[in-house]
Amino acid sequence: MGTHPIQVVHDWNTAEHIDEAESDAGKRAFTRKELIALFDHADEQVVRIREAGRKGWVPAFRDAALMKTAYAFGLRRNEIRMLDTADFGRNPDGPEFGEYGVTYVRHGKAKKGSTPKRRSVLAIWDWSAEVLQEWIEEYRPMFPTAGSPACWPSERGPRIGLGSINTRLAAYRDELGLDPALDFHSLRRSHTTPPGRGWFRRSICPEAGWPRTLVHDVDLHLCLVGLSHPNPAASTRHYRGGGAEEDREDPMKRQVSYQWRLREMMAAAGMFAANDLEPHLHDRGIKLSSVQVWRLVTQTPERLSLPVLAALCDIFNCTPAELIATKAENQARKVATGEADVVDMATRIRPKRARIRAGE
Repeated sequence: MGTHPIQVVHDWNTAEHIDEAESDAGKRAFTRKELIALFDHADEQVVRIREAGRKGWVPAFRDAALMKTAYAFGLRRNEIRMLDTADFGRNPDGPEFGEYGVTYVRHGKAKKGSTPKRRSVLAIWDWSAEVLQEWIEEYRPMFPTAGSPACWPSERGPRIGLGSINTRLAAYRDELGLDPALDFHSLRRSHTTPPGRGWFRRSICPEAGWPRTLVHDVDLHLCLVGLSHPNPAASTRHYRGGGAEEDREDPMKRQVSYQWRLREMMAAAGMFAANDLEPHLHDRGIKLSSVQVWRLVTQTPERLSLPVLAALCDIFNCTPAELIATKAENQARKVATGEADVVDMATRIRPKRARIRAGE
């Protein structure tokens, strides 16, 4: 004893882990409402910090995009942390995703005694490409350490740390009053087992890194079992291999905008304050607080319930088209100039929203 080191742990005196899943039974995936609340809260922090004139809105923007990307591609913490800007590519069968149709994971979870496992993950939701394009092309260059290849740089180093990822998500979770059992890995659980389709998604989702099949194309599985693609835009694809990427043309993108004309309608009806609208809403069964009515009047809502819309149309005797003026135009394709985009500090910045629909 005490003269030289010897092995004290052997196969015969240690417990063998035979369960496939050894995680805490309390850990679970986010529900759809929790996901929407988390992502919207992350977006609101960017707006709040920037409009207060404080530093830190760019890191908050990064973290909002990082969380959405982790959910969209079902990535673990270290997998998304170690992504570089070069780890994204085009999917020949999904030209609508542009340069962000495939994520090449180079630092996947390794088996015992092996190197990190590589895999390719296909984009299935259209908003995931929008989130990545906005972050990488417009806001990532604003970091002082943006010269590094890392997709998610930090304020002081070339790459964000695991502790920062955990801290930010835990802070947002606690601010929203969500279940403390929810952690960053819950985003991956939500991707691989979405509500109402968990058993199916788990059995055909090889891009999550499970050794259930060697095929790395979710479209092939969907075609074989005769089910529609999760992305509606992909339902018209032809399931065939190969094909020259240069023979396919990118579809023209459409830029859709709208104008909230409630204040114009109120002025035409002789209402010049938010308090003037509140009793009319109450008469039609719409119970909103004074603050909510003030926000409805002074701000442009991103989401509006149909009962409120119907009540407003009845109050001002107008149609939804008169209350909400929409505009759609072709968006010119971006040409790389080699210069970082300049962000006008006078404009209101909000990250691209994760549009999570029912059943996803």
